[in-house]
Amino acid sequence: MSTRPFLTSIEKKWITFQLLCALHQCHKQKICHGDIKLENILITSWNWILLSDLASFKPTYLPEDNPADYSYFFDTSRRRTCYIAPERFVKTFAPESKDNPIVGDGSCYSGSLSLLPEMDIFSAGCALLELWTEETGTAPFEFSQLLAYRNNGENELVSKHLTSIEDANLRELLTSMLSINPKDRRSAEIYLDMERGRLFPEYFYSFLQSYIPIMFCSIPVMPSDDKILRLHSDIAQIIDIITKEELEDDGLILITTLVTSCIRGLYHCNSKINCLEILQKLALHTTSETILDRILPHILHLAQDVSANVRVAALDTLTSCLCLVKTLPRSDANIFPEYVLPSIASLSTDPATIVRVAYAHNIATLAETAVRYLEQSQLSSGDGPVPNYDMELHDLHEMLSGTVMSLLTDSQSIVKQTLMESGITKLCVFFGSQKGSNGFVKFLFKILNENFLFLLANDIILSHIITFLNNFVHV
Repeated sequence: MSTRPFLTSIEKKWITFQLLCALHQCHKQKICHGDIKLENILITSWNWILLSDLASFKPTYLPEDNPADYSYFFDTSRRRTCYIAPERFVKTFAPESKDNPIVGDGSCYSGSLSLLPEMDIFSAGCALLELWTEETGTAPFEFSQLLAYRNNGENELVSKHLTSIEDANLRELLTSMLSINPKDRRSAEIYLDMERGRLFPEYFYSFLQSYIPIMFCSIPVMPSDDKILRLHSDIAQIIDIITKEELEDDGLILITTLVTSCIRGLYHCNSKINCLEILQKLALHTTSETILDRILPHILHLAQDVSANVRVAALDTLTSCLCLVKTLPRSDANIFPEYVLPSIASLSTDPATIVRVAYAHNIATLAETAVRYLEQSQLSSGDGPVPNYDMELHDLHEMLSGTVMSLLTDSQSIVKQTLMESGITKLCVFFGSQKGSNGFVKFLFKILNENFLFLLANDIILSHIITFLNNFVHV
């Protein structure tokens, strides 16, 4: 969670929703967890929550004047965080007192009979507060802070964290879960009912909660190829369900995660191509940030697949998705020269002719998109210096000139013909957009010399080349 891609607001809401669902399931079966903290909330690659390490065997009540018991039983990670409900800390009494709730082997110390659902609710509230305020870098409570919150009602610490949360519904939910008085905390079931259609979108309840377990939580485990086949057949309906609510949050990022979590487990060529088709359909409806952070890396992974057909599909999908990016963060200004182009450079000399043809078909559009990204980076706001336009454009020319030359001099005529028919005009503009870019002119002269008969038979291509050369000479 501390590295890119960072969790988005809708992903955190989905985690919050699932945690409340897990608590509702436990409490419905008369089971209390007893030690809810981030370390015991597991998350899968498809953003499914698992609540682990039920701790009903640990003591329910702890002495407030001796942190040793707390450290031994509950601070195993040594993070110094304390998410135990405040009512579980009690004053110590004399050993002979009958009112002593923490001495001996009584039911209070064994814990299993005395844990209450509202204790879990408080601990879950602490974990969720840390999740939603992770940018502050501080946990809600340490041991001494929790005791001060319990004894003196010092709400300043909690209020400081809550004020950084913009969503009013979320603040209201966490405030209730973190109430000092256990009676003020509601059950997980009530919270889920209260926030339906408010904090949590309707499709959490009506669709995702039942759809995901069918494929990802069933026994026996469904193979990744079967999951992609099911998603491929359902994707149009899924997009309709999630986008019809017109919320500010990009809910399709949850579906994107479902798809990308399957990629490394795919074996069949058709499944990988279906996966790329799903990603392209998602890219049409999702945000630029999701395309760059969540979709692009997996397309580039499939671009190195052993199957030539998958590599071809990956190149086509890559070009389409990059064209759909409308806003470019400053942090991604160099995504073409530093990431995209190096990742696919080897495909221009790929052993499979169909892959080289696909590259020839897409390279002009990729070059045009790279210039558009560079122009956007000059206008975008954000941290970091503004890239030097002329220098960055020169680097793009240097990187693509070798690739274009390789395709123009390919041993297969179909590769050269595809390049000429698909993007010669765009490439002329790209290489002619900087003064002194004579390299591409030399390439064209070489092609005219080596492939005169081929070009002569295609007067449309020849006219494009001659027009470009005439314009360049006049300039």
